[in-house]
Amino acid sequence: MKTVKLPLLLTLPVFLVSCGGQTESASSERESLIPSESSSATSVESSAIPKESSAPASSETVEVNMVSKEVNLETVTHFDKAVVDGEIPEKGYYSDYWFQADSREVNYELATMSALVGGASYASPTDLNGRKVSNLLSEMGFTDIELNQYYSEGIMLTDSLGAAIGRKTIADKDGKPYTLLAIFPRNAGYRREWSGNFNIGESGLHEGFRLCKDELARFLKHYIDENDIAGDIKIWGASYSRGAAASNVFGAFLAEDSGYFGEGFNLSPEDIYFYSIGTPNVTPASISKKELLSVSGPRGEGYFDTEAPSYEYKGKDEEVESDSSRFDCIHNFVAIGDFVTKLPPKEWGFTRFGKTEEILYGGEGMLEYLKEYSKDAAALFEGGRNCLTETPNKTFDILTFSEVDSEHKQSANAVIDERIGALASICGNRENMVKEGYGDVLRAAGAVFGGDPYGFLDGIKSDIGPIAKAGVFNLATHLFKRTGFSESKAFAYLLSYLFNRNKVPFEEYTDKLFLSDLLDYLFNDYVDPEQSKLRYFVLSLLIPSPYGRLYAGILNYALTYGVKVKTFDDLLLLLSSYVNANKEYDSIKSLIDNLIGLIPEKYASYLSAFIGLTGKEYSDEDYPVLEEKNKAIIYDVFDTCENGSFDKEGKPFYSADKARYMLLTIASGFGLSGASNLSGLLLDGSHDTEETTVSHEPVALSLIVDDMLKLILPKNEAGEPMTVEGAANQSLMDVLRNGQTEENASDIETIAKDPAKLREVLFAVLLYPQGEFSLSQDVEKALTMVDKMKFLVPAHYNELYLSFLRDKVDQQRN
Repeated sequence: MKTVKLPLLLTLPVFLVSCGGQTESASSERESLIPSESSSATSVESSAIPKESSAPASSETVEVNMVSKEVNLETVTHFDKAVVDGEIPEKGYYSDYWFQADSREVNYELATMSALVGGASYASPTDLNGRKVSNLLSEMGFTDIELNQYYSEGIMLTDSLGAAIGRKTIADKDGKPYTLLAIFPRNAGYRREWSGNFNIGESGLHEGFRLCKDELARFLKHYIDENDIAGDIKIWGASYSRGAAASNVFGAFLAEDSGYFGEGFNLSPEDIYFYSIGTPNVTPASISKKELLSVSGPRGEGYFDTEAPSYEYKGKDEEVESDSSRFDCIHNFVAIGDFVTKLPPKEWGFTRFGKTEEILYGGEGMLEYLKEYSKDAAALFEGGRNCLTETPNKTFDILTFSEVDSEHKQSANAVIDERIGALASICGNRENMVKEGYGDVLRAAGAVFGGDPYGFLDGIKSDIGPIAKAGVFNLATHLFKRTGFSESKAFAYLLSYLFNRNKVPFEEYTDKLFLSDLLDYLFNDYVDPEQSKLRYFVLSLLIPSPYGRLYAGILNYALTYGVKVKTFDDLLLLLSSYVNANKEYDSIKSLIDNLIGLIPEKYASYLSAFIGLTGKEYSDEDYPVLEEKNKAIIYDVFDTCENGSFDKEGKPFYSADKARYMLLTIASGFGLSGASNLSGLLLDGSHDTEETTVSHEPVALSLIVDDMLKLILPKNEAGEPMTVEGAANQSLMDVLRNGQTEENASDIETIAKDPAKLREVLFAVLLYPQGEFSLSQDVEKALTMVDKMKFLVPAHYNELYLSFLRDKVDQQRN
C-alpha cells in the first residue's frame, strides 16, 4: 500500500462503486462495475488525481494512508443455502474518501458497503465469535480491532448486544487528520437476543434498544480509554435489523452530545456516518434529553456488559425531537412491506431518529442482482409487481379442499399494516402491554422462536398432528370468544362451515344433515382421487396413534374399491370389510384391543349380546382366556356385519344389514357412544329401509356436538373432559413443548402461565379480528396472510436491500 502526502491526495477522485455476487462466478459477472484503476489495486495512486479537483494546500503536511479498494468478505444468505450451511464469498468496494463528505448527505456507495457489513456481522453456527466481521474490518484497513464479550464468546442473552470496533487514521479534504472509528453491532443470528425486541417498556425509548445503546456507549468508552483516543473523530456505524435499531438510538446519542467520552473527544454530527438497513421503530416523536444521553452501568450477575462507568446527563433536561436536523447524519433505509420496520406500532407513537428513505423493491436492475441470491425471490417482483401491488386474497374451497382466489384484492403492505394495527389493538397500549403481561409472553415467544429456531422446528415438524389439533381447538376458542356462543355451539359453527356442502344456514343445519355431509366429506371421492388422498391424509393427522393410521388405511381402502358412504350403516360396512381384509395389521389389532376396553365393565366378562349376532358358541374350553374369547367375538361380529351369520346347521341366521342395525342398537344400549343424542343420530342414519329404521327426532347440531366433545376432548387430572378453551391451551402448549430445547425451556414455561395471551396475539396477526364476525371472512384473512408472506418475509432480507442499493449505485453512475 502506498503512502501519499497530503495535500496531494486532495485531488483524488472518490471512486464510489458497488459490486455484487454471491459466488465467485456471480461476482465476476459484476467486475465491470469496479473502476479499472482499483479493481486489483489495494490503494488508489496519486497519479489518478485529476488536476481540476485540487484543493488549497494545508499548512501542515501529514502522512496518511488513504484507501480505496475492493474488499473480500464472507456473509450468510437467507436464500438457497440455509444459515447453518456456513458462509459464502462476497466482494464489495470500500473508500476512505467517503468520510470526507458531509455525513448528512446520503452516500449510496457507503450505504451499500454498510449493507454488506450487515451480512458479514451475522452470527452463524460456523461463526459465533465475530470472525467474519473482524476479517472485514481488517480488509478495509482498520486496526486495533476489538469485540465485546458478547461477540467474542458468542454469548446471546435477552437484551444483550454483540459489538465490534476498529480504528484507522484518515484525512479530511483539507488534509486534517481524523481518527475514523467503525462500530458494528451483531446484526443477525442473535438467537435469544431477538426476544429483546419485545421489551418495549411503558414509556420513552424502546427499553430493549435503550439497553443496547448503553452497551454500545460503554464499549466505545472502554475502547477510547484503552487506546488513548482523543482529538478529531469520525464514526461509521453500519447495521441491519435489530442491530439497526440499536445503532439508530446510539447514533442519536452521539449526535446530541458526546460528553460521556470526556474532554478532547471532538465529534460533530457532520462526522457521524450511521447507515441503518431495515430499521425498526425505536422512539416516540420526542424524548427526554436526559433519557437519551444517560448511560446505565453494567448490569452485573448473569450479564457480560462492558466494564465502563455509568453516566447521568446533568445539563438542561429538555425534549429532543426525533426529526431534529442534528440527526440527519443517521440514514435509515426502510422497505415498503418490511414488517420489522413497522414495529413497535406507529399506533403507539413510535418512529426512529434521523432521515428515513422508504424504498420500493423492483426494477430490472435490482432483480438482476437479486437473481444472484435467489431466482425465486426475484420472480416475485417480475412484471412490475411489488409490495404495493394488489393481488387476489385467498379463500378455501371446501369441495376441492384447496386454496382459491377470493373476490377481494389487497397488497402485501396493506395486509401487514392491518395485522400490526390489530396487534396494537389487542395489547391496548404500551403501558397495558407491560402490566397485562403481553410483553412477557411476546418476549418469551421471541426467545422460543428465535433462541434456538432450528431445534424448535426440528421438534415440532416430525408430527403435524399436534399442530393441526392446536389449530382446531384454538380456532374454536376464538369463535366462542368472538361470538359469545357456548363452546359446543361455536364448535358446531366451525364444523358446519367445514362440512356444509350445500351452504345451509347454520340455524337450519341439523344433526342428520351434519352426519350426511360429514360422511360425504370424509369418505366420498366426489372431486378426484388425489384431492381425496390429500383430504384423508390431513384429517388423519388429527387423530392420535394408532387411529390415525387406521383412519388413513380405511380411507385408502374406500378409494381403492370405490366405496361410497352416505349413512353410518355404510361406514360400518366399510369398517367391517376393511377389518376382515386386514386382520394382521397392528392398527386393526389395536382397534380390537381398544374396543374391548370401551365395553362397560359389567358386560366385559361375557359379550352375550354380541354373541347373539354371530350364531356361534364360545366355550371356555375353546377359549380359556377371556380376553382371547372377546377378541374372537369382535372379529366374528365384524365378519357378520359384512357377510351375515349362520346357525349350526348352516342356515342364514342374521343378514348383514340386519346385523349392522342390531349392532348399533346394542352399542347404544351399552352406552358405548357416551351420549344419547349421538347414539340416536347414528341409529337414525344407520339404514335406508323402513323395516330397520327407528324414529328419532332431529336435534340441534350444537347438542350433537356437545356429545361429540365429551368423547374427543382430552381429560383433566380428575379424569373429566376439559373445556374447549382448556383443550386449546393444552394443545398449544403441547406444540411448544414438542419443540422444547434446553435453551427455550424456561421461556415455554413463561408462556404456560397464560397461553391464552399468545393465542390472542397470534390470532390478531393471523385473522385481524375487527368488524362484524364472519368465519368465512376470518378464513380468508388467515389464508391471505399466509399467501402474502411470500412477499412479506423476504421484504426484510438483507439481500433485497443490498440488491436495491447496488442498483441505485448503478443508476447514479449512469
